[in-house]
Amino acid sequence: MAKSKNHTNHNQNRKDHRNGIKPLKRMSRIPTRQLDQLTKDLVREQKAEFKRKLLALKTLYRRRPAHVKDREDKIKARDSAGAKRAKEYAEAIKQEKENIQNPSAHAAKVAKQQQSKPADMDVDYIDEAQEKKFREQVHAAMKARQGKKGGK
Repeated sequence: MAKSKNHTNHNQNRKDHRNGIKPLKRMSRIPTRQLDQLTKDLVREQKAEFKRKLLALKTLYRRRPAHVKDREDKIKARDSAGAKRAKEYAEAIKQEKENIQNPSAHAAKVAKQQQSKPADMDVDYIDEAQEKKFREQVHAAMKARQGKKGGK
């Protein structure tokens, strides 16, 4: 007949506790030769770990996905645009201070700008005849659109 039982832990704990389970004895001190070897190994392992981490970071940076690169480019562009706006703002404040200190020069600049405006920008009103003509054109256009739709 084939053997059916493969393993049992019967009576093992009793045998273990017969003389009591004692903690392991620790070495009072590590021999100097072993200590030197441990420190050498530790330093070597720390150097190797640093190199591995550095290599991993380099490869990770090289293999950045496109969306990460795009985001970094957008951040750079935003920062440069912010710097540009800050520079413009500083220039505007400087110009405003100059205008306050020298109002006659400012008045001369404003007069020069107004002279350089196109002629049609100076007209602020519409003649009554022009207004009547415009209303007739709008009315005719509305009638023509209603005729196309099949209205009254």
